[in-house]
Amino acid sequence: MYNNNNNNNNNNNNLAKTITDKQNKYQELTNEICDMWKQKTAQVIPIVISSIGVIPRSLIIESNMT
Repeated sequence: MYNNNNNNNNNNNNLAKTITDKQNKYQELTNEICDMWKQKTAQVIPIVISSIGVIPRSLIIESNMT
């Protein structure tokens, strides 16, 4: 029998890891943008969608805040 709950946990873990990796990858760019545009803060909002179309809740919440 297929265990859907375990698969959902794997997808969530993969999404969380991918989001963290993207944020770390673009941190230097974020700092450069702050310096170039003389801003105190800038935020990277990675858009990550899984191969099966899962969109993290955090992305939906962050997009509503901007």
